[in-house]
Amino acid sequence: GFEATAYPAQLDDSIPLPIPAVVEARPDGDVIVSPASGDPFFLSFIAGPYAPPADELIDPALLAIQGFNDTRPDNATYAMVMFQKRITEDRLDALRSMNCRILGFHPHYTIKVAIPTNRLLDVSTLDFVRWVGAPRTWQKIHPALQGEIQGKNATDALDMYVTVYETDMNKDSVEERFGSMWQVTPEDKKGHLYEEIDARPSRFHSNGWMHRKLEEMGLELREFRPDIFTFVATGKVSDIEALTQLDFVQFVEPVPQRELHSSAIHDESIPMIMGDETRAYYDGSSSSLAQAGIVDSGVETAHSDLNPYGWGWNCTTESSPWDDIANGGSGHGTHVSGTILGDGTTEADHTGMAPGLASWSQDQAYFNYRIFPNPCSDSLSTIMNRMNTPVGSGTVPTVVNNSWGSTFNDQHVPTGTEADARTVDDHVFSSGQVWVWSSGNYSYQNVGIQATAKNALTVGNSVDYDDSTVGNPGEMWTSSGSGPCADGRWKPNVNAPGRWVSSALANNNTGYAAYNGTSMAAPHVTGLIAQLADHYAYLRDRQPHEIAALLMATAQAHDNTVLSSPTSTHLDTFGAGRVNAARAHWSGGEW
Repeated sequence: GFEATAYPAQLDDSIPLPIPAVVEARPDGDVIVSPASGDPFFLSFIAGPYAPPADELIDPALLAIQGFNDTRPDNATYAMVMFQKRITEDRLDALRSMNCRILGFHPHYTIKVAIPTNRLLDVSTLDFVRWVGAPRTWQKIHPALQGEIQGKNATDALDMYVTVYETDMNKDSVEERFGSMWQVTPEDKKGHLYEEIDARPSRFHSNGWMHRKLEEMGLELREFRPDIFTFVATGKVSDIEALTQLDFVQFVEPVPQRELHSSAIHDESIPMIMGDETRAYYDGSSSSLAQAGIVDSGVETAHSDLNPYGWGWNCTTESSPWDDIANGGSGHGTHVSGTILGDGTTEADHTGMAPGLASWSQDQAYFNYRIFPNPCSDSLSTIMNRMNTPVGSGTVPTVVNNSWGSTFNDQHVPTGTEADARTVDDHVFSSGQVWVWSSGNYSYQNVGIQATAKNALTVGNSVDYDDSTVGNPGEMWTSSGSGPCADGRWKPNVNAPGRWVSSALANNNTGYAAYNGTSMAAPHVTGLIAQLADHYAYLRDRQPHEIAALLMATAQAHDNTVLSSPTSTHLDTFGAGRVNAARAHWSGGEW
């Protein structure tokens, strides 16, 4: 007989402090060991923080602006408004009433704003504003870029990401189609070029005022990524300093090289995560609605175990994405695909996690984007947009496997603010696709840039046998990328078997090979997610957070460790634990 009534939360005007409270879980409830603390008035970038002088309300450099040497449509400059009271919609409206454009949040507690130069003083005197200013030029340079230019000459060419404060897209912007699209079916395993509709990959050229200014400086602009407001550019080492002087440039970072993450056969690795038990009920075809994709080196559908309906994309017209041998194909994508959907035609003990996937219709085809070898460097924005765009009357994958990644040339650990990490976060949040990423096998044992993203479902590599180096089954292999990330977050999310996994061999139509790496662990998780999408309708409904939460909540912790704190060292090594398919499918039972 009671009627629920919702009221808005009553919040005071205090702002978050940078050092969070330490909370300890105890049987009788959580206890605050130490309260939040620290000075909140600083501007945070990965290069380091800047705290304005205590008596400074406005950056003198902003007051010195006399105009702009570009063709921007208004007289607004880009700045940070540091709040000393809680950010509320009413206070943002107060800024909008002064013709300011609100461009988003920036840590520690500021708002990025485009401010008319004649309103700078007015904004600085608002009672909730602590400071109005711009980042220091040194803050705009990613530390990994500083490391990359060491020893280079001023005129040396350099690929870079140039991130700006807001979009440069306008009526003159152009979408460029490129590369090729191929169709494959169980009857046409070689595949053929598909040209009935133009569903090839695409990239954007903004042709806006920022584009013109950067070209005027001598930069070659290959693409504008509107999802993260970033230009993909080639310039000179000497251009970096000039870029940091531009008010519309937020920061500059290097373009890292991509690499595959590979350096037990399925009847060992899949049972270790209980995938054979669940596969018997949900093999990817039970609902005729589950769908998966892969970004890799191509898929050799000539192999007897790989018989999907598929759509494939390649950045060139010279080779098919359904060929993993010619034109530099490595066999990597074929091996990964065997773990996801290999049907065990030649040897049943090599059956993959979801062999029924893509077996009934072109409308729920296997999506295959070939990026290795990668002569045209499709951006991650292009790749993710293509994988989330239907072909004809078809649908798009619930889950996409990525057994590759990038890292920096030095020991710099990614923080999750890099261009590709931001792209992953934006895409997963807005599209609802699950993107599984292998954590990496890097020499410094850090997690890769893309896998560092908050919304990436990141997978580490455990062993499924008794190993003389690391010990018992379930231990992590020595090269498996581990946390923490540079901002302190734990990764990977989960782990799966990836040491000496035997799967389809590209250059032998009935053969198999044993590969090692986080590359081999990730497709076990991708295949499990495909099973779950086959089983549960709600998991097909664009719910990546629910899928990630389900896999982590049902994972098998190492040595049955009780995870009671987000600072547990277990999380930076094993993640939440090894995925367990039976628990994930039937989590209501007793474990």
